[in-house]
Amino acid sequence: MKNIVRAEWQRLWNQKITWFSLILIPFILIFAAKLHQNRNEHLAPNHPNYTYANNFPIFSMYEQMTIVLNIVVLLIVVLHVAYEYHSGQMRFILQRTITFPRLIFAKWLTISLFLALFLFVYFICSIIIGFIYFEYSPQLTLLHRTEPAEFTEVLIYSLSYYGLAFVTLVTMASVMMTLCLISKSTTGAIGLTVGFVLFSFIYPNIILLFFNHPFAGVFVYSSLVVVQFEGISLMLTGELEAKILLLTVILIYLVMSNFISNLLARKREHYI
Repeated sequence: MKNIVRAEWQRLWNQKITWFSLILIPFILIFAAKLHQNRNEHLAPNHPNYTYANNFPIFSMYEQMTIVLNIVVLLIVVLHVAYEYHSGQMRFILQRTITFPRLIFAKWLTISLFLALFLFVYFICSIIIGFIYFEYSPQLTLLHRTEPAEFTEVLIYSLSYYGLAFVTLVTMASVMMTLCLISKSTTGAIGLTVGFVLFSFIYPNIILLFFNHPFAGVFVYSSLVVVQFEGISLMLTGELEAKILLLTVILIYLVMSNFISNLLARKREHYI
């Protein structure tokens, strides 16, 4: 398995989108920093949404998670899984003593490792750019909190936020891999993955529009995109019930998507 993962890791870096997504990180953060600078002009320095150097890594991740990072995941998964699968490139790999389920697992592991690297680079760059564009504040208010936090607490919160962001992105990648295996073509894979993200954006708003009931929140937070956008901060600061609900949603998506992918891989192993 170690050799398979190493080979898949090399194949991943042979794709231009892998390098492009990493190179794009500083530009994404500079654009985000300029937006936050403009927003700061309309906020008081003690406002919870006022951006400082030490909360910029959180704010930049909070606002880019649901769009930019999901697009990165989509492109990586589609090109590394769907394109190779539907173009027949996997047949050459499977001519060696590798089963299709093991290959799919190796691709999932490779994508997960890349996402960990991506977030690490994103975090380091956000710290650097944060100190270039913003002032440092010894105390600031974190998302969904009322009491000011000091350096150590902000650092722990930031690392926890990125850790949970990694889990949600791996979960999103798992769902997209399942959709790629279900699809009949690379175009179909793109349509299904984009459709899933758009549907996850839309249906929570429809629920809130027609149902004004506390229980509606359970269905709203069943959306993986909503979990990414609002759920991470709630898991770090909310009540125990909210944390259990959100973690359950993530686990359901993660376990079910990988279970289905494994079944599809075993079923189609003889047809590759």
